[in-house]
Amino acid sequence: MAPPAPATGPASVAEYVLQGIRSGDGSLLWGVMTPRARETYGSYLRGLRKNPEGPEAVRFRTRVGVSREDLQRQGPETLLRRENEALAEEFYRLARVTEVRERGSDEALLILVLGNAEERTWLVKRIEGAWKVDDLSAVYNQVTGDLLSPR
Repeated sequence: MAPPAPATGPASVAEYVLQGIRSGDGSLLWGVMTPRARETYGSYLRGLRKNPEGPEAVRFRTRVGVSREDLQRQGPETLLRRENEALAEEFYRLARVTEVRERGSDEALLILVLGNAEERTWLVKRIEGAWKVDDLSAVYNQVTGDLLSPR
């Protein structure tokens, strides 16, 4: 599946990722993440690896279906793919972008409602003409639209 065309709007990056996951390919998200988003995910995994028997790590391993050894030795790209594929039915099959809050011409907040009715907010940025995911869990003020999560 080809990445979204540069001329398409910010929601196209989410639709591309969701369509890939629905088709059984959880790897597409990694390819449209900025270096900052990749580092944030890697940092999250490093935290789980430091305490592999802690409740958050056990929950992750159980939901994703990875062993303690998998968590320790597999890279972030592989673990993100496995996570997306493991959660496809629960989260992504019925997920949709419900709102796009543009923040200038090169940045937007995408409000997604997942299949389990959970809401997620992605910060996306246009980089060299292509929309990329910069934050998978952006926190923002719902009244003003100001970002509250670190940049």
